[in-house]
Amino acid sequence: MEIGEMDTEKALLAYFFDQSKKYKSSSLWCMYPKLKCMLRIKNDIDISRFSKLTAFFKNRSVGYLPEKSPVFSKEQLMDFLLHAPDGKYLLMKLPFLVYLVLVDVWNFIIYVLLMLMKKAPFLWFITFTILNTDDSAVNYTDIIKKYMHLRPKHVKIQKFFLFYNAGKCTCNPVGINTFGQIPRNIAKYLNIPNADQYTGHSFWRTSATILANSGADIRTL
Repeated sequence: MEIGEMDTEKALLAYFFDQSKKYKSSSLWCMYPKLKCMLRIKNDIDISRFSKLTAFFKNRSVGYLPEKSPVFSKEQLMDFLLHAPDGKYLLMKLPFLVYLVLVDVWNFIIYVLLMLMKKAPFLWFITFTILNTDDSAVNYTDIIKKYMHLRPKHVKIQKFFLFYNAGKCTCNPVGINTFGQIPRNIAKYLNIPNADQYTGHSFWRTSATILANSGADIRTL
């Protein structure tokens, strides 16, 4: 290793040691690839060869247990769907998907075409249906249809989820940050003490937990 690279490694060790006083191991690992890419482009330095820096990260990860987002119980979700006023919470009652580009509605069935564009060289399409059952405590299709009817007729974008406020939809799509705050807002409505700990991950963890408790096998999960 050249002298210049040795100095760079020492500087990075000092930097990450200082950052480790404020951030957890997972956050440090997120900073690492950004600096790695930038130094490679700007200074032609490959910090993946810095063995001491790698050892530092591994040492900081020893004994670290990532915090898991809390989950909602099925009873809590039913309480929210049944009693939260639609004027404020209608959008939060809808299925939380990425891009809904087509929704066809029949009497009691909603057909959904879901398009995923997550860093893939091609598009993924998933189809599924939302329907009510005889023992459904909540009329899911009515909630979705109510939101659909509020969609402005002159809106040109194809995204299904539009910003919703005071009982009206605008022409602006809902952003990822807004979706990420929905679990926290639901938890606050339900007066859950640790509401700020609920994140976007709470939804898929809640879904998996409810499925597992209902007897679903690993393939279904």
